[in-house]
Amino acid sequence: MKRNFTTWAAALALAAGLSVPGAAQDAGNAANQNPAQNPAPNQSQNRAVRLSTIEGQVRILQSGQSITDQAVANTPLFDGFGVQTGDDGRAELQFPDGTVGRIPPDSSVSLEGMQQGAGDFLLDHGMGYFELRGGESVRFAGYTAASTGAAVIRVKLDEAPGEIAVFDGAVHLEGPDGITADLHGGQSVRLAPSDSMLHVAELVEPDSWDAWNSDRDQALNTAAGSATPATKSMDDATNPAWGDLNQNGNWYDVPNEGYVWSPYDASNGSWDPYGIGYWMDSPGYGYTWVSGYSWGYLPYQCGLWNWYSGFGWGWAPGGCTPWWGGGVYAINVGRGPGGWHPPGRPLPPRRGPARPYGGIHAAAPQPIIAVHRNGPPLETGLPLRDRRTPVTIAGASVVPMRPVTVRPVYDHQPARTQTQYNGSGGMTPGAGAPGAGNRPGYAPAPGQYPGQTKPGYTPPPPSASHPRPAPSAPRAAPAPAPRAAPPPPAAPRPASPKK
Repeated sequence: MKRNFTTWAAALALAAGLSVPGAAQDAGNAANQNPAQNPAPNQSQNRAVRLSTIEGQVRILQSGQSITDQAVANTPLFDGFGVQTGDDGRAELQFPDGTVGRIPPDSSVSLEGMQQGAGDFLLDHGMGYFELRGGESVRFAGYTAASTGAAVIRVKLDEAPGEIAVFDGAVHLEGPDGITADLHGGQSVRLAPSDSMLHVAELVEPDSWDAWNSDRDQALNTAAGSATPATKSMDDATNPAWGDLNQNGNWYDVPNEGYVWSPYDASNGSWDPYGIGYWMDSPGYGYTWVSGYSWGYLPYQCGLWNWYSGFGWGWAPGGCTPWWGGGVYAINVGRGPGGWHPPGRPLPPRRGPARPYGGIHAAAPQPIIAVHRNGPPLETGLPLRDRRTPVTIAGASVVPMRPVTVRPVYDHQPARTQTQYNGSGGMTPGAGAPGAGNRPGYAPAPGQYPGQTKPGYTPPPPSASHPRPAPSAPRAAPAPAPRAAPPPPAAPRPASPKK
């Protein structure tokens, strides 16, 4: 990938907290921080997970303790961090390799082992959906489910004794007393070993929250459908965060600059990449910037924002290590327009007599400080960002790049036989059941959410403002009820065509 030397040199200088010509630097950089209060993280802690989506009440945890009353999307989560949802909350976490974890209301999941390798999910309680790319594990109630490749699973701990269901792929399950099982798409296990055996059903019973998981997966598929050669060339091209950029702006291949991305909103001369966001105090890292733009994750972890006269703001991804890998945080702007200044970074409160220093002095600990900056247009008459209009960047006339690929789609139907695994992993087939031989896994068709028989659940009518079903009361153990007839096979979701 082509890179501009001046831009790259500015990135290195910013990471070191130095001042260079043409580089806008955070006034409250790491040089002004108290090392005792914000020690530099270990170099091995250079992997983070994106809190990509939140709805309702969601808290961020560290070592099981809440550090925010209300989380904000785009927050990077590190080893030992986690999220907890309230009775109306939902959250999605994205790994750089494309692994995704989701939790519905009244659930909690933590991140462990990220320093040693790919990292693990620990489902503390509630329910979780996990799309694993290989290498990650999910631990719950004394069990560990490890994927041998791409796999999609659901774990339920909100109804005793608990259950794991595999929608797609294969996982190896290990439990107490040496119990093991190898599961594939379409199989589920109730976590109640009897005589050192796990009873494995060739059936995935639907749940009322499957539809929300399917909606979120479809949203990622749609976003990935607009991928361009720019993101395909990145080392972490499978990171779902690229899809947000593809959907909300254009990529340009600029001579002597490399790939440059610009959001659609940047055609407004008043738009500011640091206009909306939050300063969040992460223990061990100090105050870090969390963008308030829905797509605002990758452009604030590495690379550089630059101002181009006659075009406006654009972001060059470069080839950098995210700021947390070096333990130093700085605003990542290479060339800013005249008169532009970054938002001042808050400094942690200090004991003893006050003395002046840069940044915003937080008189009392504030986990999250909101920032909303308004200013006059820096330049008028900037070109529109659309898929057809040529633009001039750094003196070169370029056109937007076109999409080239899509994200894998998981779309399967249930099957109905039963199998038993003994404590050593051996398999004993059970009697067949109606529906055996169908494709494994489960995905409801749009508008069809079978299995919504939990107490307190009433599916709302479809609407643009609230298209997903949500329970009207906290999840509870279901009362005995006759099993409903299985739904008809759902038509598979069409994948976006390659262009």
